[in-house]
Amino acid sequence: RHSELKEDLELFRGLVIRQELNRTKRGPTLLVELVDPVHKMTLQPQLRVFKEKSNDQKAITEVLTQFGKTDTPPKVAKGTIKLTGATYPNLVQQKITDWGFILWRAEVNGAIVTVEQGKISVEAPKLTQAAEIKNEQTEVIDFSIATDAHAHRQEVTYNFVPTDKAKG
Repeated sequence: RHSELKEDLELFRGLVIRQELNRTKRGPTLLVELVDPVHKMTLQPQLRVFKEKSNDQKAITEVLTQFGKTDTPPKVAKGTIKLTGATYPNLVQQKITDWGFILWRAEVNGAIVTVEQGKISVEAPKLTQAAEIKNEQTEVIDFSIATDAHAHRQEVTYNFVPTDKAKG
């Protein structure tokens, strides 16, 4: 809570994936790393076949619907999905995460994927709008941005089946 605010101000809602406590000459600092709930869609590759003259809009909607059935809070939600691409006899999501599949199908259609507070939208870019950057603070004191491509799996299983040759 900022000392000048009379009520709490929510800056971001997401999943805590890392916490770090540091002690420096200036004093202690707590670093809390958060990710959007959509991050959960990047963890597990899937195999799906979309049949019966499917198109990308239907396929992405189905991916989000299926993910929503097993998702844990905070939930991932479907925003605006506007694609006018081709219709396919079969469309396959093979060994790719739900997030990767959504990005792939958006790219095929020349669309962009946006995420805001766990809500995924896919639509063509609006090229007639002016670029806008919002900074509601009067002064930027410190800024840092980074990306990290590591993956975390909730469970890994291994099945070993001995053969007669291994007994020798």
